[in-house]
Amino acid sequence: MSIIKLTIARSSTLTIFVILLVLVLIFLSCKPPVEVSELDSRTNSLNKSIMCPICPGESIDQSQNELAGHMRRIVREQIEGGKTDSEVREYFVERYGPVVLLEPSTSGIGLIAWIVPPAGLLIAGCSVAIALILMKRRRSEEVVDDTLSHNDRVRYYKVLEERGISEDDLPGREV
Repeated sequence: MSIIKLTIARSSTLTIFVILLVLVLIFLSCKPPVEVSELDSRTNSLNKSIMCPICPGESIDQSQNELAGHMRRIVREQIEGGKTDSEVREYFVERYGPVVLLEPSTSGIGLIAWIVPPAGLLIAGCSVAIALILMKRRRSEEVVDDTLSHNDRVRYYKVLEERGISEDDLPGREV
């Protein structure tokens, strides 16, 4: 066996070995998803729906502020104490006002925040559709009928004869 054939055989064997090793490592590193308890799930959900009073726009789940950490502990304690999600939210609303909730309420003035965006999208979509329809109509109306009446055609040919131009000399005319 020549040296070249031996080198090719060893390199392909080495390549196959490396690929198999990588596949085995990937297979061994895969773990089944960790089950999250209902308590942790509710806590995370509430932490994402309550805003940090110090960091505007951040939930207490995202915020690294000391107050947010304290609020996370309160959420956990209240859930462990048997309170419902709405009772926990209400606890924070009583202390910080309705602005502490990341989602606006679905009643009263908060209802506007739920209605305006979809209504705005609907109005914008209708406006675009109407504008396109009007533009299409205008374009079709702008197409000028280029045929001349009999009287206009007679006058046109008379002007051409006076200037010494024949019909065959006109651009766009087929002979």
